[in-house]
Amino acid sequence: MLAGLAATCPGAVAVAITRVDGPVPAPAVVVRSYDRMPVVRPVWTPPKVVKWRTLPDGTRTLLPGHRVVAFYGAPHAPGLGVLGAGSPDALWPRLHRQARPYGTAHTPVMASYELITYLATGSRGNQGNFSSRLSGRTITHYARAAKRHHALLILDIQPGRGRFLDDARSLKRWLRLPYVGLAIDPEWKLYGGQMPLAGIGHTTARTVNHVSRWLGHLTRVNHLPQKLFLVHQFTESMVTDKRHVVSRKHLATVFNVDGLGGRAAKIGKYHDFARDHRFPLGFKLFYDADIGLMNPADVMRLRPRPAIVEYE
Repeated sequence: MLAGLAATCPGAVAVAITRVDGPVPAPAVVVRSYDRMPVVRPVWTPPKVVKWRTLPDGTRTLLPGHRVVAFYGAPHAPGLGVLGAGSPDALWPRLHRQARPYGTAHTPVMASYELITYLATGSRGNQGNFSSRLSGRTITHYARAAKRHHALLILDIQPGRGRFLDDARSLKRWLRLPYVGLAIDPEWKLYGGQMPLAGIGHTTARTVNHVSRWLGHLTRVNHLPQKLFLVHQFTESMVTDKRHVVSRKHLATVFNVDGLGGRAAKIGKYHDFARDHRFPLGFKLFYDADIGLMNPADVMRLRPRPAIVEYE
């Protein structure tokens, strides 16, 4: 009988039932139909919401569309640039006034601090490679100031005998912020037994591409707005094989023309670099070293107009 029942009810289960007065001689059968089992449905999960972060003015594209005006230097070192003349908060009114004339109806201006984060040194420095890095506390101090003033912060690397990519990776904590960009300065890249100020350093297009690939990936995976990648240059030899430098989708790559001196020489150098139409240019002004400091109207007459104007 049990076999017959099982044959007619494939979902049947045989269970022995015990009475109080003793076991039942023949097993009873409890029938459970699979048709009556609860249906397990997959749990619905909402789609992942991506939080797109923005630049200080709420946009996500830096260039084209903005002009950046920066104060350059290192803390407590006015000889290295105007940024060393005071705290970031104390300098803010001066930076804001300096930046204002560079804005136009179609191109708003964005003020920036360019902080020498790795400083080339005449001794081995705290990195053991003729470069010293600012403390994390100091970098954070400038990052917070930039955020308070709705400004940008550019972290500048003078690597000494170090490597640009290694130094950039050490700054990842701050480069993940949407308003923080990166600058590399080949003038201070040393090789072999070279010492700072013994000559003009250089880097290669391959090295620039390695740094930009890493920075572009960091920008993309963290859903950051377009990030500034600034390459300082004042001689052709400072970036060898420059024609092989790659443009990255998530980066605003700019070559900053750093020459100092007389007005004619500075403008001539700028026009030489402008022959490469692939990348926008920056233009550096030296408060103390330029002969006949160009005013904002002079700078804005340059063609193409600089995407970045930097004061040292």
